[in-house]
Amino acid sequence: MNKWLFSIAIVALCASCTNKTEKKVEIETSKSIYAYPGDHEAESVANIQAYFDSICKNCGAEVLIHNANRDDSIEVWNAVKELDRYVNHQRKYYPVEEIRKAIQNMAFEQGYIYSHSGEKTSSANSGEIFLFRLIEQAALYSPQLDFVTTFHAEGGEAGILYFPEWSGMNPLYSFLVYKTEQGYKVLTVGEKGIAKINKIFHLLDRQGRTYYLCSNYDSSIYYRQYLYGWDGKTMTFLCELDGFDESWWDEDGNMYEVVFNPKKIRWDFCTLKNGVYQKVKGTKSFVLSLDWENSRIHEVTEDDE
Repeated sequence: MNKWLFSIAIVALCASCTNKTEKKVEIETSKSIYAYPGDHEAESVANIQAYFDSICKNCGAEVLIHNANRDDSIEVWNAVKELDRYVNHQRKYYPVEEIRKAIQNMAFEQGYIYSHSGEKTSSANSGEIFLFRLIEQAALYSPQLDFVTTFHAEGGEAGILYFPEWSGMNPLYSFLVYKTEQGYKVLTVGEKGIAKINKIFHLLDRQGRTYYLCSNYDSSIYYRQYLYGWDGKTMTFLCELDGFDESWWDEDGNMYEVVFNPKKIRWDFCTLKNGVYQKVKGTKSFVLSLDWENSRIHEVTEDDE
């Protein structure tokens, strides 16, 4: 595709979200360049510099850096340039550090914006358009999962790319990055500012089907579980658990710990005694049953065991 036709295609994609009713716009946006990773269907781009030039010119994307000076923006565009050179075999090694720094700086600004506004929208702002599309292109062409994730599952081909909000303690984005025949793809786990994924588990059911559990069970505030199934071609969201509906504190004000057993795929309230976790009597537990679209996370009590 020549550069002129490429620009026309980008303009058409951006224009698809205009001149529609409000309800129609929401539907169109879910597949548009304004959507979050996973809702936007990312495809590999041969001319990456032209692609980002076009979405800035025609779709309102821009590089947003906190307290930016000219050099900060140049660093982002240099990362785009080096990724383009790698894709077109003009440099031997993938530009890991350039990509990481560019994405981190843009995500930090988004964390600042979110922490000072708290706004949640179904479509990306101008800085997110650039950030999300760069994450997608960087992942598609990455030769290694480690280059585009914060951590990954043992024994699997998926990981999490996590960014905190400006405060550092609270979450901004959690992205699931997974391997496909076309390269690594990205989808958004949960909601912006809500999902603080700090663990990922590679699971198999009795039929040998593959699952990825995106998890946080470290605190009552961010306790969430998101289960995805991988059939070799598509990553499908299957079920989630939002919150552990029980007090995390005992009568003396001591906090329980939630312990996850990956073999039993079960969460229990426990206390640590002599270096050994022991389930707290009388508290609820949750068990994950793997059965593809019928997978569910359900509550069990001592009477059920």
